[in-house]
Amino acid sequence: MNLASLRGSGSLGWLLGGLLLGLLLAFPLASLGMAGSPTAWLRRGAEDSLVARLEQEQDVLRQGVEARRQLLAQVDEQAAGQSLMLGELEAELAQNRVLAGLTEVQGPGVVVTLADGDLASAGEEPDLAIIHDYDLVDVLNALWGAGAEVISVNGDRIVFGSYVYCVGSTIIVGDRRLSPPLALQAVGDRQRMAAMLAQDPELEGLRQRASLGSVTFKVEGREDIVCPPYSGAIQHRFARAGD
Repeated sequence: MNLASLRGSGSLGWLLGGLLLGLLLAFPLASLGMAGSPTAWLRRGAEDSLVARLEQEQDVLRQGVEARRQLLAQVDEQAAGQSLMLGELEAELAQNRVLAGLTEVQGPGVVVTLADGDLASAGEEPDLAIIHDYDLVDVLNALWGAGAEVISVNGDRIVFGSYVYCVGSTIIVGDRRLSPPLALQAVGDRQRMAAMLAQDPELEGLRQRASLGSVTFKVEGREDIVCPPYSGAIQHRFARAGD
């Protein structure tokens, strides 16, 4: 086919028009480069969407971390309160164990010695040379009255409900049978207890007998006294826990 035939048929015009349209379409894309291509635009849109989604997820995670941090703070606060309450309960329990005589106790106090004397010194009244259960009770009452916190007799702790009575030549203290000499250890204010033992009118007879040598009644102050825990049986015949 020659040039003349192309002109005659109009094909040349169509050809020139197609070339011009192709140039117009190709020019803006070439001027933008790869970044302006449709593929690049799609990729950039996907990346922006991914970044937005990741930022949203990060915000959710931050909120979760903050919520857990607040919960942990509440748990720590509750634990601190429970620890404080537990410490108070443990201190109260320890004090109750001391009052019940279930733990060893030590501190300043006095040691009181009671012992039988020479029967000859008592003359016609040999009972005056013997330490009786009422002598022990009077000394115990004087010590308690002077604020003694803990008392033991011959190593046996005196607790609430301990009883003292005489059987023959022996004295029953709680569930143990004791014979003079008796060593009473009392923890408390030494000066106050010593003054009470020296002035209590209930002990006047015991002090007179001691001054005559009929019995031994001696009081010594000590810096450190150790009273052992109560080792006897605890029995209740009538008492029971309340409803």
